[in-house]
Amino acid sequence: INVYDHLGAESQLKTAVADAKAIAQALSKIGFAISAVALDVDRPTFNKLWINFLRIIEPGDTVAVFFAGHGMEIDRQNFLLPRSIPAYGPDFHQLAKLEAISLPHLLDALKSKGAKVRIVIVDSCRDRPIGIANTRSLVIQHGPAPIEPANGEFVIFSASSGQQAMDNPGDNSSTPGHSIFARILLQHLARLGVE
Repeated sequence: INVYDHLGAESQLKTAVADAKAIAQALSKIGFAISAVALDVDRPTFNKLWINFLRIIEPGDTVAVFFAGHGMEIDRQNFLLPRSIPAYGPDFHQLAKLEAISLPHLLDALKSKGAKVRIVIVDSCRDRPIGIANTRSLVIQHGPAPIEPANGEFVIFSASSGQQAMDNPGDNSSTPGHSIFARILLQHLARLGVE
């Protein structure tokens, strides 16, 4: 997600959409059937696409999900932010918990469908502020909350706890227009025989 409707100009991202397109193409090349490439979606659109995705998962499947955009930790839980996340205000954290996408709920849903291997890649720990200018309390300065993956579950974050992942580090590489994380991930996805 590059565009956030209710957040300030400083919260908009530059590489998330390009990263999602490139990762989808790379996953397709290694044998994944791509059910959807959802770009700049609001929460209702995400919900519809997610339900459709869950509907096609069969027990024993290997599934992969990639998210690029803003994320937040609230009460030691990781949330992914759709484009419709509300603007910062007095009740922002309560509204964000209702409007954002709970990563634990996504993981639980994949597990409940019987997918044998569940790969979730989250490129959301960014160096951009959330909300309005001069709102220091909402600048994402730390990595995601640690999680304990279940058996068969692989959760990959673009940064570990206490680290940042930059949105646009510059175009001095063979894959310009992508985050550093996506650039490295694309290289690894292209390698054969990697377990």
